[in-house]
Amino acid sequence: MRILHVSLGWPPFRSGGLVRYCCDLMEEQVRQGHDVGMLFPAGNSLKRQAYYKKKIVNKIISYGLFSRNIVPLVFGVKNPESLDCSEDEQAYAQLLDDFKPEVIHVHSIQGIGESFFFEAKLRNIKLIFTTHDYYPICNRCNFINSFGSVCSGPSPEKCATCNLISGLSDSKARLMQSAAYIRLKDSKIVQHVRKNAKRALSSQGFSALAPSVNPSNAQIVGFERMITHSARIINQIDIIHANSKLASNYYSKYFRESSVSILPITHANLDFKSISIINKRKKLKIGYVGGANEYKGYKVLLDALQMLDNRLDWSLDFYGTPLYVEDANDERIHCKGFFESKDSEKVFSEMDLLVVPSVWPETFSFVVIEALCAGTPVICSDNVGAGCLLPSEYIYRHESAEALSNAIFDFHTRQEISIKMENNYRTDMYSHTKLIEELYT
Repeated sequence: MRILHVSLGWPPFRSGGLVRYCCDLMEEQVRQGHDVGMLFPAGNSLKRQAYYKKKIVNKIISYGLFSRNIVPLVFGVKNPESLDCSEDEQAYAQLLDDFKPEVIHVHSIQGIGESFFFEAKLRNIKLIFTTHDYYPICNRCNFINSFGSVCSGPSPEKCATCNLISGLSDSKARLMQSAAYIRLKDSKIVQHVRKNAKRALSSQGFSALAPSVNPSNAQIVGFERMITHSARIINQIDIIHANSKLASNYYSKYFRESSVSILPITHANLDFKSISIINKRKKLKIGYVGGANEYKGYKVLLDALQMLDNRLDWSLDFYGTPLYVEDANDERIHCKGFFESKDSEKVFSEMDLLVVPSVWPETFSFVVIEALCAGTPVICSDNVGAGCLLPSEYIYRHESAEALSNAIFDFHTRQEISIKMENNYRTDMYSHTKLIEELYT
């Protein structure tokens, strides 16, 4: 089968769960004998006419698109007209003539013009879209507005206000997509700037930084066109591959005519074995992986732990965005910083329990299956997509610190703890790739 993936790009410039999943899936498809290619936004072009550069990466045909379309990532965009402003029809037609895909597997629509999807439909090429985030619904991908709160859904007025506060200008977006930024991204100077920005958001919160704006009627109309633009693209998709029931619910709500199929995702080097543990722990060592932001549920977790003070002895290992003493003020909380993916099994195996307390609706969460594969039990909120792989007693209501506190206490008092994957889901990439192939056909 000839399969063309559409993604954000290659590591190390692009990172995160979407990029990792796409690369692991492509490499496994190559091993299983498929012809595989990838289209991605590779950089900016001063010319209005888009073009692509072709090369081979790990036996995968790589098509890097150079256009004037900006890639907003999670920041949003101040000028929605810049999302699809290149003359790119000719480049897409040439690319499709060159690769001749039977299936196009879309992981991200950012930086790719609407004409690509219409050209694919004209050629009767099957289109499948995986729901790694909510970009087709929310221009910032995650339903978190510029004030750090969970958004109830898109509207021209709300999207205009949110994007005008936090969105990237055309010049900043193009700088971040430039060859110079790609070369300097991991330099000490740029890392220092990015670290300070993250520190400001972690310690002050979004609302302290967000100015007040009153979008004009013209700006509201512009964001209305942006919402319609994303909807037109998704309406070209044959199957929406929802990586969880949670993601399926959101996409089914906003794209009612679309066919949605639920299939949890995985990545390479994960091997799950169901086990049982006899609980002999006096002190519960809890792990948390994420940022110290409200939408990650960190404050819910802190409140839950305070409720446990007279019920059990606990400690918390915090991994992710640096946590400051004034935020925690508790010697039982240990800031561990970041860890590399190669060390994840060791990190998770040192925890008695991983808690994933997301307040925002995560479409999945790789840390859930990574912990389970390391033999570590997981408790998560009902706003974590990967919670569909956990027994119901390990899920709690995302807004309730009391419910989380009770779930942790109940876990600690169990004599025997079973670690299993619901519905006998297979985490190995070989089996998952076969299931994806069934979606294609």
